Amino acid sequence: SYNGERCSMNAVQQEVINKWTCEVKRDSLTVASLVEKIDKGYKREPSGIILDPIYQREYKFTGKKESSIIESLILNIPIPVIYLSQDIEQDIIVFNMIDGMHRCKSLPIIA
Repeated sequence: SYNGERCSMNAVQQEVINKWTCEVKRDSLTVASLVEKIDKGYKREPSGIILDPIYQREYKFTGKKESSIIESLILNIPIPVIYLSQDIEQDIIVFNMIDGMHRCKSLPIIA
């Protein structure tokens, strides 16, 4: 407990903090490179994007919503940000989809 004295972390506590550090990086992908990374994810290849990690909810987009995503891409309108987490606890480094699975799966080449 803290009683006004300086607290120090032990090595285990520091390791836990380092493991859960959040580093945000911005990137822009073409549809083709996004599809390539998702394809790698299905094959569990390095740098692949896993669309459906265990915590993802069921796909529920309607045809109309899918069409609006495709239309946005055709008209060169940016789609909302996609969030990924880097999974370094597996044999290969992959990225798990946190937010954006519905937008990605609405592309006919990915469904």
